Amino acid sequence: MIQDLFKADGLTSFEGQLVRDLAELVIAGLVVVPTAVLPIKGFEEWQHSGRVNDTDVDQLLRWAAENATEETRELIIRASLAREYYGLLTNVSVKPNFTEIHSGIDRIYRSWGDEGARASRIVRNIDEAVSKPSLIVQGLAKNVHSVLTRHAINGTLTNSADYGENINNRVPRFSREIDRLIRICDAQLRRPVQIDFLSDDNCNNPVVMSVSDEEMTIQGRCRALSDLLDNAVIDEVRFLMAISPDMIGFVRGWELVPASTSQYVRGLPASTGSAMGQLVFRGVKLPCRSSHGFVFLVEEFCPEDMDLLEKCDAAIGLQGGMTGHLAVVCRGMGKPAITGCGGKVNLRRRQYEMTSGQSVAEFTTALVDGQTGGAGFSDEGVKPRWIRSDAAVELSSRILKCCDRVPYSKFKKLTVETQIHIAQLKNRMREMDLIDD
Repeated sequence: MIQDLFKADGLTSFEGQLVRDLAELVIAGLVVVPTAVLPIKGFEEWQHSGRVNDTDVDQLLRWAAENATEETRELIIRASLAREYYGLLTNVSVKPNFTEIHSGIDRIYRSWGDEGARASRIVRNIDEAVSKPSLIVQGLAKNVHSVLTRHAINGTLTNSADYGENINNRVPRFSREIDRLIRICDAQLRRPVQIDFLSDDNCNNPVVMSVSDEEMTIQGRCRALSDLLDNAVIDEVRFLMAISPDMIGFVRGWELVPASTSQYVRGLPASTGSAMGQLVFRGVKLPCRSSHGFVFLVEEFCPEDMDLLEKCDAAIGLQGGMTGHLAVVCRGMGKPAITGCGGKVNLRRRQYEMTSGQSVAEFTTALVDGQTGGAGFSDEGVKPRWIRSDAAVELSSRILKCCDRVPYSKFKKLTVETQIHIAQLKNRMREMDLIDD
């Protein structure tokens, strides 16, 4: 099942961005270190049998022996994924013997089912079939150099004048060969990347080891993608797919609706975090199912309140301090809380009577900020606090122009995933009042 990257008939048998990138660079004429590929089928067999196929390990040992050099004393195993997510073990170094290779592959495969990896796939909405890894195996090399294809801030191609401005550009000197490497990778891979490679001290004859997405500022990524679009390296659809909604803006907490009738109270920051929900008091009968969260307000917390607190997203204590029972419990449960707000709870009228003389009825919308020790109550609810990126206006203009260039006849032929992504970009711009329609 093991395939040599240079002897593969095509890319149809492979999945994963890293494998595709290295194959593309081979096609473009760049030199890539000897690379063996264990396709996704190997992972599927492991899922079925619960163990790594011994034949695959034997084939890797033979491949390693055929491609060994004096400097190759260890191998490195990397995971290649169609869509990246956190939690999957990768870059595992092993010695070229049966036991270590078998163990290294097994460790990577097992990490696929770890809690962190599963959570990351859920958050990123990655289907199980897409999340399966293929593996690449290379000789572990020392003194690996790296260079970014694009400037992380202004998005221009890295050149001899600015390559020293980013610490991720680890090259002793910027040679013509490095400039050629950058230009070929930028044109062939059609996105900003970091290239890890081997070369001599003068950076001549670079040999590519690995490629990964470059870390950039939002503004830098926007300008880099715009430059690729303007030079017809990518089309409008590829540009849109490279933009995530969070590059336009994101939610950082909540805020009360400005036009609402609101009351505020200040206490001590007992447990960090922020949450919103309907205000409830001791003795409340919560519905079995509710689309709303709840905020528990209590004068003095006691053990009998634990059951209700567990069902709520945050807590407000009118008495007590930062080391009181409610504060300690909420920190342990990871729930935002403030304490020492003053006032009292009128359980007969089911309302919170503040020291200012104002009152707040039960089930009023409450917003708790455990970082600052403040809470607000509103009769009309809360809204997300949107944070615009520095490139939001420029990026929105680009997105709209790209959408205008994709006629409906072409749009309806796009994959469902692509159509949903474009709709998400437009919805994010509407949520941030960047477009009206």
